[in-house]
Amino acid sequence: MNFFSYLANEIKEAFASSPIDISLILLCAIIATAVSIERLIVCYSSRIDARRFLYEIVNLIKQGNYKKAIAYCKREKGPVPRIARIAIENRQDTKSAIQGAIDEAVIQETPRLEARLPALATIANVATQLGLLGTIIGLMESFKSLAQYTGEQKGAALAGGIKAAMYTTEAGLIVAIPTLVVHAWIQGLVDGIINDIDETALKVMNALVAGR
Repeated sequence: MNFFSYLANEIKEAFASSPIDISLILLCAIIATAVSIERLIVCYSSRIDARRFLYEIVNLIKQGNYKKAIAYCKREKGPVPRIARIAIENRQDTKSAIQGAIDEAVIQETPRLEARLPALATIANVATQLGLLGTIIGLMESFKSLAQYTGEQKGAALAGGIKAAMYTTEAGLIVAIPTLVVHAWIQGLVDGIINDIDETALKVMNALVAGR
């Protein structure tokens, strides 16, 4: 029996043993997959080569070519160029005013990057708890049904009931573990973009102040 046949058989037995819990865990898996794909698209579409961008934009600022710097920011996609453009557009203000404009822009960008990330951690936790709940309910049903068996039949019935009950815990962990891994991966991408934003904001503002 290959892996896929084994997995299909396990899913079939799991649904037979606890259809409601397995359906809820499957729903968690679908939601987690959709959120993960959407967040990965957002993160990868927001990433740029921050070092190259900073090198180009700082050189343009040092040359006093602000129009070209703004146009360059508009050509690039993502929050990093947007933060740089806002700083350059407010270059004639005081340093504190420029910093205020940057901070306001960062406050707007950060929630877009971090949106729905807590949902992934919650889904992983819910899937695990649903698995445990299904197992407990299954064990309780198994013990209740023992009254109708005698002798060796009790042992066989109990073993079968425990096996069926454990399917929900297995299913919950199968959903929860990859969800937590993907959550950590996406969180790392978000942290990297936020670090690029902070570094860009600082260096662009310093270049603007130095050029006065």
